[in-house]
Amino acid sequence: MTTPCCPLGVISRNIEKRKELTPMQRGKIIGAKIAGATNAQIQRYFGVAEMTVRRTIANFKNNDTGLSHKRSGWPRCYSE
Repeated sequence: MTTPCCPLGVISRNIEKRKELTPMQRGKIIGAKIAGATNAQIQRYFGVAEMTVRRTIANFKNNDTGLSHKRSGWPRCYSE
């Protein structure tokens, strides 16, 4: 039984925060794709979103190291 959604109500803690894939996970996804698995099969097996599978495969074509690119983040703020 689920509780009805109400405006400005308490947010459920059941939703896990998204985490970045490790290089090992990326390699396994690429390996499964090379072995002939479909994106939907990979999604179900590894428990990730299908868009994650698609992006991982697409990024592998441009960057075959399996590592993430550094993010620029906020610029450094220095004061005198």
